[in-house]
Amino acid sequence: MADNDFDPARFGTAFKEFMEAVVAQATPPSSPLLDRIQRHLDVDPTQLPVIGEEYDSFEHPNLQVALDAYMAVPGRRVHLVGVGADNKRFVAFVQARRRPGQHRHPH
Repeated sequence: MADNDFDPARFGTAFKEFMEAVVAQATPPSSPLLDRIQRHLDVDPTQLPVIGEEYDSFEHPNLQVALDAYMAVPGRRVHLVGVGADNKRFVAFVQARRRPGQHRHPH
């Protein structure tokens, strides 16, 4: 093919089709978080609606108090998993397992 025979539109179309074929054949990478959610819910979480909630920073202490109270219920087992998001402060993945009657700290 000579330089003057090059058609960028044809090349772009062929390249796009190639990339779509590659993506269709690729196995999606595993996600420990997605796997954990799927085990917990016993359904494919990618098929469920997503609900989000944001709290002003002055509400964070109230949210923490509510979570602490929820986790303090005797017999309740809780697994906390932190998730970092774009444009947010990074929170490392943390897994905490509490036994009945075990408290993080006295209030």
